[in-house]
Amino acid sequence: MLQSRVAGTPFYVPVMMAALAMGPLLAWAIAGEYWRSLVLVCLVAISPIVVRWPVVVGFGAFALVLPFDSVSVIADTGGATATKFVGIAVTGAMLLTGIIQRRLVRPPLVALWVTVLVFWAVLSLAWAADVDRARTPAMTAVSLLAMYLVAASYTVSEAELTTVCWLALIGGALAAAGGVVLGFDPDSGQTGRGTLSLGESSANPNAVAQSLLLPFAIGIGMFSGSRRTWTTVVAGVGIAAIAAGIFLTMSRGSLFAVAVTICVCLYRYRARPRVLVVVAILAALLPAMPDLFFHRAESVFTGEDATGAGRTEIWKIGVHSLDRFSVIGVGFANFAAAYDQYAYPAFGRSRVAHNMYLSTWVELGIVGLVLLALVLRGHWRLTKHAKIPSSQVPLAPALEAACIGFAVVGFFGDALWDKMFWTQWILIIWLSRTRHDRLISESSARGTLAGLATHG
Repeated sequence: MLQSRVAGTPFYVPVMMAALAMGPLLAWAIAGEYWRSLVLVCLVAISPIVVRWPVVVGFGAFALVLPFDSVSVIADTGGATATKFVGIAVTGAMLLTGIIQRRLVRPPLVALWVTVLVFWAVLSLAWAADVDRARTPAMTAVSLLAMYLVAASYTVSEAELTTVCWLALIGGALAAAGGVVLGFDPDSGQTGRGTLSLGESSANPNAVAQSLLLPFAIGIGMFSGSRRTWTTVVAGVGIAAIAAGIFLTMSRGSLFAVAVTICVCLYRYRARPRVLVVVAILAALLPAMPDLFFHRAESVFTGEDATGAGRTEIWKIGVHSLDRFSVIGVGFANFAAAYDQYAYPAFGRSRVAHNMYLSTWVELGIVGLVLLALVLRGHWRLTKHAKIPSSQVPLAPALEAACIGFAVVGFFGDALWDKMFWTQWILIIWLSRTRHDRLISESSARGTLAGLATHG
């Protein structure tokens, strides 16, 4: 019989006890609409499982629900999402098990640049034009950094990394299917654009498309490297669902990022037949798209929407504000404050940048922009120069394509503090260390088998 390491108790006993306690508490929370209590109950109930398997169950669950982040805001929490609480639990579990099981190692050099970038962002609050505007984003940045540093220092096996990637693909496919089935409404306030809806919450279509880019790239990697028929079929279905979801959001920046991702994959996979099948899947989806899809794409070239939904006008004002804020910036999360100082009355007030690079330059100055460039380059180089075992080789080009795709979509949106962006960096770091981590995993497995032989 499989035993746990605590006093010889079977491992399923704490799981059953947690499930029995969770049932009535969940019923109470749902009946009374105590959503904050519901999240707390869920976290407490699954904590033994997350601590036991922090990567597969913990981080895997985080990757699974991350595409739903934009519609998972919990009432009475000041805008906090369910994924935030899951991320906190996962970070704590990995830190605890990393210390106890000695799975913590030195993070790569790029983690230093990420840390300095966040430190500079928080330091900029000292001269921010509007400190109140930056408090919540600063807390988000610090929490993302904490999760990133713990994960970047944590060793994972090939099997754990593969499982997390599969869960990320499934989560993206479910979110995309939800957008296709529930969110696409020609009479909605989004003028026919697909999105995610949950109750009265409706996500921004651009944010939804952006959150699906990483699962889409992972799907290509899984599809290209799969050796079993059923996994190939699952990956192909996931790619089709995610691509349909991105197409129906009609986010032109994300569509461009998808095209770049495909081009990178074609080059890095040397135009393998399976990648050409992915191209065929995307082409087969185009006839099913509504007329608005083609109209939005054409409007950029015909001049009907030459400003990109007003983006170019915002960028002009942002660039103009660099005359004053180009060195140290106006302060973290204060692009809107800089915009208000330089905008003409006709352009409205308090606009976001819709450009990750311009936003970083205006808010954090040239120092922040250089740090951002070092961070992006550092993660990209990890996908290029890491000694990756043969079983994980197909995933490397996919994550490289995702890395470039996010860099592209950053020209049209504010992606830097997106959880999916940081998750991509974590997966890249784990992939770059899988050869070393496999040896650690095999050593741990031998120790586990010895323990089973003793107690069995």
